Amino acid sequence: MMKPSDRPNRFPGHRDSGSKQPQPDLADLWTQAQALETRLHHLKVGLQNLMDLEQIESSPPGPSDAHRSQAEIANLQRAVEDLEHQLAHHLIRWEYWQEPFWQALRYGGLGLLMGWGLAWLVYGS
Repeated sequence: MMKPSDRPNRFPGHRDSGSKQPQPDLADLWTQAQALETRLHHLKVGLQNLMDLEQIESSPPGPSDAHRSQAEIANLQRAVEDLEHQLAHHLIRWEYWQEPFWQALRYGGLGLLMGWGLAWLVYGS
C-alpha cells in the first residue's frame, strides 16, 4: 500500500504542512507587495519624466515659452535625479547583496581551504 509521502507531488509550488521551511506571514507578503507596487509606480513616473525630458530637449524651443520650458526642464531633471538616486540606493542596500555575499564567502573560502589542503598533500609530503 502506498503512503501519502510516496505519492508524487502534483502541485510543485505547494508545500505541505509538514514542511520544515517557515511559512511567510500573509501580512508580511501584503506589505512586500505594497512596497513593490509603490516602487513600480515610482519607476513608471520616473521613466515618463525621463521620456518627457528627452522630448523637450530634442524639440526646438519657441520664443514665447522659453522661460516656462526652462523651469519644466529643471523640474524634470530633478525628478530624474531623484529616480536615479532611488535606484542606486536600492542596489546598494545590504538586503540586496546579503545572500550573494555570504555565498561567495562560503564557497570562496571553501575553495581556498581545499586548495591549501591539496597543496599541503602534494607539496608537504
